[in-house]
Amino acid sequence: AMEVKWRNSLVVGVPAIDRQHQEIFSLINELNYASRQSKSTSMVDRILDELVLYVSTHFELEEKCFRLADYPDADAHAREHAEMTRKVGAIVKNFKASPNAEREQLANELQEFLNAWWNEHILKSDLLFAKFVRAQGISLPV
Repeated sequence: AMEVKWRNSLVVGVPAIDRQHQEIFSLINELNYASRQSKSTSMVDRILDELVLYVSTHFELEEKCFRLADYPDADAHAREHAEMTRKVGAIVKNFKASPNAEREQLANELQEFLNAWWNEHILKSDLLFAKFVRAQGISLPV
């Protein structure tokens, strides 16, 4: 699996959200590195837990912004979040229950899923939502 590269095209222009997106990218890379190095499973588990927690914290912030901004597509976007949360949760659960021999494969799957999903989600949904929020002139919790 490849390293996920942060690029300027992913900047949505809401500093708090951009910061969290970057943090999630670095957690994905940490996970990738740790599983490739066959680091102790406890280390990989810790990164996974952190990722799951961070992603849900991040979605909460975004959804709080939707409400503040009265974003018309809030429900559809929140559904994407719910789907993402469900998928990540399932992969992580599977990963933790798997023998070490299968873990690298699962880590790659998680990596690919997160990579594709984040690129998709940030470039489409988050950019639209951030544009709307900025147009409302709303300053968000940083």
